[in-house]
Amino acid sequence: MNSLDVQTTSWFRFAAAVVVLHASVDICLAEQGHEPGAIPTELNMVINPGTSNSSSIRFQTSDPEQAAAKEQAKPPALIGVRKPYRKRDMQPTGSVRNTVKVRPLSVKGAPVTKTRTMNRQTTRQPALIGVRQEQFLPPASNKRKERVPEQVHVQEQVEVHASLPQYLEYRPDFTLSAGYRNDSLRFTIPGPGGQPNILSELTWEDIHSAAFGGDFRWSNSSGIYLRGRGDFGVVVSGENQDSDYNGDNRTMEFSRSYSDTSDGSLLDASIGVGYRFDIPWTADGGKFHIMPLLGYSYHAQEFQMTDGNQVIAAYQFEDFPLGPFDGLHSRYDTKWSGPWLGVDMEMWFNPHHALLASFAYHWVDYEADAQWNLRQDFNQPLSFQHNADGEGYRLSLNYRYTAENNWFYTIGATYQSMDTEAGEYLLYTAGGNNGAGTWHLDFNEAEWESFSITAGVGYSF
Repeated sequence: MNSLDVQTTSWFRFAAAVVVLHASVDICLAEQGHEPGAIPTELNMVINPGTSNSSSIRFQTSDPEQAAAKEQAKPPALIGVRKPYRKRDMQPTGSVRNTVKVRPLSVKGAPVTKTRTMNRQTTRQPALIGVRQEQFLPPASNKRKERVPEQVHVQEQVEVHASLPQYLEYRPDFTLSAGYRNDSLRFTIPGPGGQPNILSELTWEDIHSAAFGGDFRWSNSSGIYLRGRGDFGVVVSGENQDSDYNGDNRTMEFSRSYSDTSDGSLLDASIGVGYRFDIPWTADGGKFHIMPLLGYSYHAQEFQMTDGNQVIAAYQFEDFPLGPFDGLHSRYDTKWSGPWLGVDMEMWFNPHHALLASFAYHWVDYEADAQWNLRQDFNQPLSFQHNADGEGYRLSLNYRYTAENNWFYTIGATYQSMDTEAGEYLLYTAGGNNGAGTWHLDFNEAEWESFSITAGVGYSF
């Protein structure tokens, strides 16, 4: 075979190879959804002579318009450049299978597909162009696992502290009350020159009264505290005993009489100012208020004596008739007034239930006016007066229930006791053998006790 035949045969073989190659390309394009004859950029590859590595490739296209359209349709990622990723992409995601498909061109048939599969535990990495990631994970549950963020615990802690009173506000209130009251009163005087040491003693026992009262409490954010109270009692029943003695220490009693004290009145008024200290002690609104106070008080009793009954007449009074006697309308009025020092305490278990306690120590001036209407030798209507200094105390305890609408209800008890030292007894006489005048005599003492139980209703402003 000459050289011309050899060259012709080679050209025929090259043409046949080109035809086969073109047919293979059309088959590949049909598999990938391209039109036959439209060679994509990925398959129109030539060796880049500008690199030292012969396997380096660059992509070209034969149609400029088609190449521009494909460039616009390309994803933004570039070969060799990883996609932007977030921190969570680095978390383990399970088994990842990386499948690389290579379709080398063959001149003898359809393209051969070689698959290399790697199973490995990896972290989620940004995919490279040309690499398809298939992630095999166990099926996720439809129920989302809820995580409680840390700020929830912080919020709960803040809420617990927020329930503690940041500013223990004290709401002013006013209360009206009514109840029962029992009083007793006693005084004694000595004889001339102190003989006997007790010449006459008058005692009022079981003075039952209907008690009515009202009080207010006020305080501001600066802690200034003001409290006032007033009580009034109407005497319903009671008894008086008048005894006279010739011997010391209540011996040689020569006269005793009883009378009714079913008419009279009682009055108490007090006002104080102090400072409020607030102490929180429970998370659900419990708090403790303590208020030291300085104040002034006034107390008065008016007792009427009627329906006398003589039960003892001895010694020089043996001829005095025993039994009831008419015409008795005597009275004895007392006044106890002076400063006091005390403390108010309020213990709130929660916004509805509270205990209120109060204690005050009093220094008093005692004054009494009397009219003995059956003594013709005594001046009328003012027969004598008593003056002395004394001391005493007052203690009260109340339970309070507060409703939702600012109304509250109370029930409580109060006890007070006062007594005097020795003082002055001014006797006013009305003529007779000794003539009218004023006699300055001695006064031993006076004692007063009072106990009351009341219930009330009030309103907080």
